[in-house]
Amino acid sequence: MERAQFKIRDLGVIINLKAGAGKAVIEKIAAKAIEKFSYCGLVRSNPVGRKGTMRFAGEIISSVDAILVVGGDGTMSDVAYSVFAKGATTPILGIGAGSTNAGPLITSKAKDIDQLNPHELFIQEIAGILAVLNGKQAGAWF
Repeated sequence: MERAQFKIRDLGVIINLKAGAGKAVIEKIAAKAIEKFSYCGLVRSNPVGRKGTMRFAGEIISSVDAILVVGGDGTMSDVAYSVFAKGATTPILGIGAGSTNAGPLITSKAKDIDQLNPHELFIQEIAGILAVLNGKQAGAWF
């Protein structure tokens, strides 16, 4: 199957300063990642908590070509769920700066950010699980 590259003109940026690597380290990682996309228009936030992350992601989905997430697996899952809940297909570029970074939403681990080339990215769909208990969502995993 051929991988379709995509062009990013407008990029949403979500940074979780409380992810496992710590605020100072995450700020450096985020700065490097954002520099790679300096040709893009940026819509940026450092939302607080899961609800803040999901709210901001939901707000920007229709106005950006992709969302860059610097944080851990949980932050990326929250953004992925927001994309899913809106019925959108906005790609997520996950920069792993958490404590585990094992999920399929990781595009690049923080230590490999220097090798990230925005012009060689392609869209890859991944599976997810939505758990519902007594008619209410209990969780989502990607």
